[in-house]
Amino acid sequence: MQFVFAKSIIVEELRKAVLNFEILKMQKDLPIHYDKEPMKVYGMITKLDIEESFKKLIPFLGILNDLFAFTHQLAFGFQKKTEQPNLELNRRTDSIADLIDKHKPADNEKIITELKESILSLNKLFR
Repeated sequence: MQFVFAKSIIVEELRKAVLNFEILKMQKDLPIHYDKEPMKVYGMITKLDIEESFKKLIPFLGILNDLFAFTHQLAFGFQKKTEQPNLELNRRTDSIADLIDKHKPADNEKIITELKESILSLNKLFR
């Protein structure tokens, strides 16, 4: 639920940002393909208002920062969720190994010890 809320806040910030993505795309694409129309590139560069560009860029950097934090939260939540079954598997395997040690008879100690080692090595395959 917290992820949905965080996402909606970021989307709302993007909507509020006064950015004309068509102009930004043109400003990004034109210099890359300058060899086709160098006068257009020159005209774009001379008309470029650096101060105005930075006024638009600074709030967008804040949005990107929020987006990075959101992505980190998602990755951490995913990691935590995927590690939980492994922790449970380790706990159960250790519990089985402890029970085997506790109840192994002296006459079958070698076979029981080999079984325990097999169970523990099998657990390592699933980590």
